[in-house]
Amino acid sequence: LPLEAGLWIARSLSFFVYLFNDRSQLAYANLKAAFGTRFNPRERKRITRKHVSNLLQNAVEVLRFPKVNQHYFKKYIDWDHQERYVNAFRSRQGTVVITPHFGNWEFTQVASSLLGEPLHVLAREQKHGRLNDFLNEIRSYQGAVLIHTKGALRQLFKVLHKGKTVGMLGDLSGGREGIVVRFFGRKTTAPAGIFEMAKRTGAVVIPSFAIRVNGPYHKIFVLDAFPIL
Repeated sequence: LPLEAGLWIARSLSFFVYLFNDRSQLAYANLKAAFGTRFNPRERKRITRKHVSNLLQNAVEVLRFPKVNQHYFKKYIDWDHQERYVNAFRSRQGTVVITPHFGNWEFTQVASSLLGEPLHVLAREQKHGRLNDFLNEIRSYQGAVLIHTKGALRQLFKVLHKGKTVGMLGDLSGGREGIVVRFFGRKTTAPAGIFEMAKRTGAVVIPSFAIRVNGPYHKIFVLDAFPIL
C-alpha cells in the first residue's frame, strides 16, 4: 500500500485498539497520576487515543523501513540541529545517542545510517522467536548493527573504544542498580550504565528525540551533549 493509505488504516484501527485494549486504561491512569488536574477526563482520553494511533502508525513505518531512502527522508523528515549529531560522530571519540520511547524512536537508527554512521543498537529479545527475527531483519536493513543482550556490555565498550556510535533507549527502568530519580512527582530509577560507559571511554552522550508532526512527517531534535562529570 502507499504510505499515506497504510497510515490511514493504522489511524482507523487505533480507535478499536483503544476501546478493547486494557493498556489504554493503564495509559489513562498514568496520565491522571502524572498530571493530576491539569487535564480533564475528556482530554486524557484524547491524549490516550492519539498515543495508540501513533504506536500503530509507528508499526506501519517500521514495516516499510526497507523502502526508506534519501528521497524519503528529504520529503518526510526534518532535522533540528543535525550538525550536533554529525560533529559528534565525526570526532571519533565515541558517541552514545540516547533517545526515549517518543514519536517514532525507531527512525533514529535509520537516520543515522543515511548520514553515513550506522548505529550499534542494543536489541531486546521479543517473546516470540519468529517475530524477534523478523524485527531484527528489518532494523538491520539500513545498516544498523544489532547487539544482543548476552555479552552486550563488553561489545558496547568495544564499539565506543573504536570511536563508533551506540544508540540506546534512556527511559527504561534502572532496576535496583539504577539511579533514583523523581519522574512526574514519583520516585523511580533510571539506568546508570549509559553514563558510566561514556565516562570510562570518553564518549559523548547526545540526547535526541523524534516527534510526529502530521501523518508521515516527523521532526528529529538533537540536543547539546550531556556534560559527563
